[in-house]
Amino acid sequence: MNIESKKDHFLVDGERYAKVTSVIDQFPDWGLVYWFKKTPYEEIQEITKKAKATGSDIHAMCETILKTGLTEQMKSIPYSPILMGVDEWIKENKVKLIESESYAVSTEHKYAGRFDALVEVNGKIALLDFKTSSGTKPYENHWMQICAYVYALSETENLKITELWILILAKGENKLLPYSLPRDQWDRY
Repeated sequence: MNIESKKDHFLVDGERYAKVTSVIDQFPDWGLVYWFKKTPYEEIQEITKKAKATGSDIHAMCETILKTGLTEQMKSIPYSPILMGVDEWIKENKVKLIESESYAVSTEHKYAGRFDALVEVNGKIALLDFKTSSGTKPYENHWMQICAYVYALSETENLKITELWILILAKGENKLLPYSLPRDQWDRY
């Protein structure tokens, strides 16, 4: 399967597929709407740019931890408690990486997306998503995103994914907050 990423969609074997994140972005985030109303535009731009850069950096380091472990350099940066928490969670839950940053494609519903990691957690196959946030809990759209990936993977992969994990990399708390969605709630999304 040939997948080419565009700004708001994918081309899958030349055919247009919706991006999971682009679809989910159509739902309003009321907390952000309120913030946008009371915050000057330039400030929104500046904060958003910094948050995206920080989130991308922390996310990349989490992927490195999954693949090769925590490095000495990671222990001395401002967000080291989060990274050490990720490393500890991986060790405590016997996490083994199966694949990372791979595509989930639904040919039935014509959508696709890139998931963070397919892993084993305590011997069970799980989909894992890292979310850098100033909040302390997953938002509904986080669960929508990971559920869309698991449903797309169920169409094409011969896997029995039994767990969904969102690891909140809480910048405000400067710590890791892991959340799992019980299987009986997946169909809500």
